[in-house]
Amino acid sequence: LAGFFFQLPTLRKMLWTDIDAAYEGDPAAKSYEEIILAYPALEAITIQRMAHELYLQELPLIPRIMTEWAHSRTGIDIHPGAKIGSHFFIDHGTGVVIGETCEIGTRVKLYHGVTLGARSFQKDEGGKIKKG
Repeated sequence: LAGFFFQLPTLRKMLWTDIDAAYEGDPAAKSYEEIILAYPALEAITIQRMAHELYLQELPLIPRIMTEWAHSRTGIDIHPGAKIGSHFFIDHGTGVVIGETCEIGTRVKLYHGVTLGARSFQKDEGGKIKKG
């Protein structure tokens, strides 16, 4: 658990990049305060980032409970094992599902109804999802 507390300064910096991505990526955003207090996606991302750090500490169950709680509040389902880079923003996030195997780079913006990281799709030898 000490590892989680050592990661808090890094986590705080990462969350500021997410807030900035929301402000820059959403023309309707009026202020940073609005994003922090009224954007469900930021709530889901914040909880996932904290849960991810606990997940890396191999704490059983607690990270999953955290992200399921966020899912019930926001409609955005992000597994605590997903790896998400900085400057991440979800606009109109209802129905977004990000699975445990998902790796998202930096400066990514998602919209509603996206599913990432499912293992059940057939893939070719290069790892690309196949039709069918």
